[in-house]
Amino acid sequence: MKNLTSYPMVVARIKELIVIMHQYNNSYFNYNKNEVSDFEYDKLFEELKFLENKYNIIYANSPTQNVGCEVKSDL
Repeated sequence: MKNLTSYPMVVARIKELIVIMHQYNNSYFNYNKNEVSDFEYDKLFEELKFLENKYNIIYANSPTQNVGCEVKSDL
């Protein structure tokens, strides 16, 4: 976990984690590609959840608030 010393840094890290995790989810669910190990993904998820709970900052598009991701295929 990064050393976050200010509120703006916390907000930036939360937003960064959300973007990263959305990219990983999109690759996994829409392209059947694992860009990161399950262990590494879980570490990112736990960091995000910890920061959200500690600083009471939860965005609606956070992976902690959703399951899976938008499917883009025409199945």
